[in-house]
Amino acid sequence: MSKRKEMTCEDCGHPISICNALASIMMAEERHGEDAMEKAGYLRRDLAAPKVKPLEWHFPEHHDTVEIASTIFGEYTVWEINGGGYLRRPNEECGWPVGGDINSAKAAAQADYSRRILSALEGE
Repeated sequence: MSKRKEMTCEDCGHPISICNALASIMMAEERHGEDAMEKAGYLRRDLAAPKVKPLEWHFPEHHDTVEIASTIFGEYTVWEINGGGYLRRPNEECGWPVGGDINSAKAAAQADYSRRILSALEGE
């Protein structure tokens, strides 16, 4: 069974169902005031730039120097040795230095995770 691609709006390029929803909100603005228009603006901005949830870090049992974030891809692991942060991405054998402390390693993990998630989305 093939997946049918939704038609896009000729004016903005968003899926037509989104533009129809926005049109409904805009018509509601005419009837109900400025508040509905604000909601339409927020909706459009949210569609233009999806956000990836931040990774949730925790200490594994019996470790207080390593932090782990579990994802659909596997586990990200970060740690610090002599002030230098290290990152092991999911399904990698070993970690690598990130050029900063453990917070830099967490930021690198978040960037990698976000890149993976956003690469699976269709868009402009």
